[in-house]
Amino acid sequence: MDRTGMLHSIDLKLSRFVGTIGNLTVTVLFTSILITIFSANQYLEVILPGQMYEENYCDQKLKLKNLTCTLEAGGTLTSPLIPWNSSAVFVYSALGVSAGAYAPYAIFCWLTPIVVAIFAYANLSMERVAPRETEPKDQQ
Repeated sequence: MDRTGMLHSIDLKLSRFVGTIGNLTVTVLFTSILITIFSANQYLEVILPGQMYEENYCDQKLKLKNLTCTLEAGGTLTSPLIPWNSSAVFVYSALGVSAGAYAPYAIFCWLTPIVVAIFAYANLSMERVAPRETEPKDQQ
């Protein structure tokens, strides 16, 4: 998808919404959740938005651990709530409980994206790269 330019074209369409830190975070959250819904794969929901929005986080002078936290909240934690996702299928096969049955009790799964969005808009816990500091490529 990267070589064909599909990710870049999607990123160009979404880049008009990412002017502020809060908007960028919410866009990453929604992108991760949408990929979770449509792909049914826990890995794609982290990899694709991570590649799409890495440059936006660098442009905002934010550390990439903020992107990682947002991907975790929007992708990994919401995947057990989607009944056809591989994570929900695993929970069903292990516990015999459907996603719809445990969703009201999975407070951590649906509350974390909301808290991450609130923190981003309030500019809490969103670490910036120091002016002279550059993140080494191996830590990104």
